[in-house]
Amino acid sequence: MHQAVVTTDPPVVATPRVEFTAPSARARPNQADIQEPSIRSLTVLIPVMDEEGNLDELYRRVSSQLDQVGLPWELVFVDDGSSDSTWQVVNRLSTADQRVIGLRHRRNFGKA
Repeated sequence: MHQAVVTTDPPVVATPRVEFTAPSARARPNQADIQEPSIRSLTVLIPVMDEEGNLDELYRRVSSQLDQVGLPWELVFVDDGSSDSTWQVVNRLSTADQRVIGLRHRRNFGKA
């Protein structure tokens, strides 16, 4: 079992860097030189605020679709300072399914 994380500041999102190099003018790539990117897992980040009544259905629908992809996945709910029981629902979901992770802002940062 993992624990949900409580944050006081908005998270910093790192953007992955992708670099491409062009082949030389004389070089012509053949099929063996071209590599498809490999995706090993999926992470879905969903900001929520005051959504306690919708989270169970949202989890059911999203997890059902992710299960069909055939890759390991995780679902991250970011509670942006909800005033209802959204955080309790996120905790319940993360206890029932270890692929669900909860992050909580103590106050609203305007991201959801």
